[in-house]
Amino acid sequence: MKKLLWSLLLTLLTIQTYGQSSPSLKIVQPDSVINYNGEQHIHLPEGFYKFIRVKSNTRVIIDGDLVLSDLIIGSKEMLEYGDPIISDTTTLSGYHHIGNGCTVILEPNAHLEIHGRFHDLATQLSILLKEHSQIIVNNIFTFNLESANPDHVISFGSGSQIIAMGKTDINLKPIELTDHVNQLNKYQLALLTDIGRFLIANPMVDITNDDDIDRGVLQFMQARPNPRLANNTLSVLPSETSGYSMPLTEIRELFRKLFHTFDNQVRFLHMGPWTNFSHFYFELEHAYTDLPVELSNFKVERNSEHTFNASWSTETEINADHFTLEVSSDNIHYKLLEEDIPAFGNSNTHQEYTINDLPFSSNHAYVRLTEVDFDGLSQSWVREIHAIENEFSYQQIYPVPANNILHVSLNNSEMNGVQFDLVEASTGKIVFDKQYREVQEVDIDTSNLKDGIYVLNAHAGSKNIHSEVVVLH
Repeated sequence: MKKLLWSLLLTLLTIQTYGQSSPSLKIVQPDSVINYNGEQHIHLPEGFYKFIRVKSNTRVIIDGDLVLSDLIIGSKEMLEYGDPIISDTTTLSGYHHIGNGCTVILEPNAHLEIHGRFHDLATQLSILLKEHSQIIVNNIFTFNLESANPDHVISFGSGSQIIAMGKTDINLKPIELTDHVNQLNKYQLALLTDIGRFLIANPMVDITNDDDIDRGVLQFMQARPNPRLANNTLSVLPSETSGYSMPLTEIRELFRKLFHTFDNQVRFLHMGPWTNFSHFYFELEHAYTDLPVELSNFKVERNSEHTFNASWSTETEINADHFTLEVSSDNIHYKLLEEDIPAFGNSNTHQEYTINDLPFSSNHAYVRLTEVDFDGLSQSWVREIHAIENEFSYQQIYPVPANNILHVSLNNSEMNGVQFDLVEASTGKIVFDKQYREVQEVDIDTSNLKDGIYVLNAHAGSKNIHSEVVVLH
């Protein structure tokens, strides 16, 4: 009866008992089961595990190291096993690969406590933490980010978390990228993190698009010159005794692979020391998930030659204090226009903002909207005010009617030249045809033309304009 009850409470599959030389496939029995203040405590031996499920109000304690692996150690052979026992309370929707890799499921208010190290050696791994569940690791926590494998994922329910009491070691493949970030000195690491934050907050960079990431890195280098970013390398300064010179090509590859993991692998609570890469990952992943405002629209519209209107709307605001508006002619140096536009603070409904008749001086400009929260953190979005296209049109055609000379002037000088022709309306005959270079005004001799109605055509590239002309001597 106790064995049957145990199988309903928790099913674990292990591929090798830790320290044994030969692999075995079995259901692991608990070393002890006790009740403590209404919570069931189950002690299990350390080892290599493939599937773990912890029931609600249950604490499973691994007395040593937990290694998640779906391969026999030292072999590429994948282990097969029957369908694990899953209760009706376990939701498998969206996790179709369960059984093909390693899976850890914590039901609501469940706890998995590991007294040793947590090692991720799985080819596929799903960790499903339901509401108010916890994984507590007392020693090293390792997790491998898989940009090419969307099934390597940690999924969190409300109030759930992973607490790493010891060192946290997050790795990104190829492992060389992780190793190189771990070799950076603190100044280089801070700069690399700033680049990542810039890419995440920049509304003109889609971090799921590799080309956008490449352009964003270059934009950061142009906007924020730094001696450590010299010769297309994240360099070590002569005064620094440690560090790694990271080429720009490697920086781009790092962000391309890292950002592809963000939608699938969710942050967890960190406690204890961490590696350089783990710190880098936490900072950027938190920046990605903690953006306090969800902006649904941001538009700037020119309403005169030197004024514009700005409007934006939000769907969600969390801890939002105020907005600012700035303008720039080069997208680098910005001038403050509006310093303190009150936000709604905390809102989960649609909110709209409009500021009219804002000044700017250049024909083409950039407008930056920044949200500042109560903690002083901020995020920004940029939009362009496009230049007014040089209007190709007649300014004056005189006299009316024309006698011996027809004077023609254009609104703007066309640098690439204008072709004029004058067509007799009654016959379609071209009576005047001439190409002018960089012209704004011309005089056409009409002294030898018959009295009548003519059509004056002007062509500049793909632009064409027409006007009716009367000649009367």
